[in-house]
Amino acid sequence: MPRRALITLAALCGCRWDVVLGADGISLRGDAATLDAPEVIDAPLVPPRDVPTERDAGSPDRPELVDVTEDIPETPMGTLRSVALGGDFTCVVRSDDSVWCWGANDRGQLGVGTTAPVTGPVRVRGLGGVSSMVAGGRHACALLRGGGLRCWGANDRGQLGDGSTNDRATPVSPAGLDGVEQVSAGAEHTCARRGEAVRCSGANDRGQLGDGSTTDRAGFVAVAGAYRRVLAGGAFTAAETASGAVHAWGANDRGQLGDGTTTDRATPGPVMGAGALRLLAVGHAHALARAADGSTFGWGDGGRGALGDGAMAVRTTPVAIAVWRELTSLVAGDGFTCGALGSDAVSCVGANELGQLGDGTGVGNPVPQRITEFSRSQPEVLAAGPRGACGIIAETALWCWGDNAAGQLSPGGAARLLRPALVPR
Repeated sequence: MPRRALITLAALCGCRWDVVLGADGISLRGDAATLDAPEVIDAPLVPPRDVPTERDAGSPDRPELVDVTEDIPETPMGTLRSVALGGDFTCVVRSDDSVWCWGANDRGQLGVGTTAPVTGPVRVRGLGGVSSMVAGGRHACALLRGGGLRCWGANDRGQLGDGSTNDRATPVSPAGLDGVEQVSAGAEHTCARRGEAVRCSGANDRGQLGDGSTTDRAGFVAVAGAYRRVLAGGAFTAAETASGAVHAWGANDRGQLGDGTTTDRATPGPVMGAGALRLLAVGHAHALARAADGSTFGWGDGGRGALGDGAMAVRTTPVAIAVWRELTSLVAGDGFTCGALGSDAVSCVGANELGQLGDGTGVGNPVPQRITEFSRSQPEVLAAGPRGACGIIAETALWCWGDNAAGQLSPGGAARLLRPALVPR
């Protein structure tokens, strides 16, 4: 006999409906005119959990939550479009433009309106029409179709750009920012691009906002210059100009600005020595880019072998890296890099104490190590966070490896995943 459960919910809009859970899925009963959701919803597995009441007297825009206990049967995660990894949480964007997150939630980084622990994937509250998203250390931002931007999670350095330094457990709109075309999140700062104009918000102690100061900003400030792409690293930022030059600013103690020095810079300056480059990936303290002839260059923190040049050394100017020449995608984390090579290979290089390379050894390596699990099916989407990485295969299978101490890669899995693990559906 199929298991069924009935939950009655009061929506923020004031409407009322019933959610019926059965073997055929989840259906809604009530006034269809008041619902944004279809009659049948394809939802991910969320094991039974209690979400306690939370009220923030200092944040009137955060609604009071009602005690709810959900008993949801196993259903597919759905068709996945992209994945973003934060410091201790992971989010996916589904084909229905919704965002689902799991992992740590102490700063509201899951976007469910509470900072209480939550097991399994949960849908970010009040967020739809998402085209893409990014995750920082403990905050995240989603780009909406039409150019709107919504951010949530940690905000102690102003990284959400809403004019405050209050953490937000549900998405908020950054002040004075619309028509955004691209967004990127660093450890504690966020940068957004509209046209060729870049604006950044958040931590600025190393000059990572590029406004000429080292003062944190709780709202987005303009960066001098015109750029067609911007990528935020740990405490630095890199951007590509329309002519193909790469500029960088912020922390430079590991050579991540590529200007031949290790001196921080609070305004944009050119990366030296490689001519015109197309920016490919920015990690915690290293970056990689491609030249017009297909050559790949890297600079910054190669101390653990993250650049893939076979050495374990800091590079203050770009060096050519032969192993990445034929790559189809490249992603970077804290001390490691992963690339998809050809049609049937994913290789990672660098730090590996938490399983970042996915080769099963837990031992770092300055030479790229091939992940055997992907020998037949290469991920269409590859993403890296500070201490782990994930790949999406056939739009439905999510494989992740690396640090899983907070269950941020595979809920209920081992504390570190030395090889890719299929995230439970």
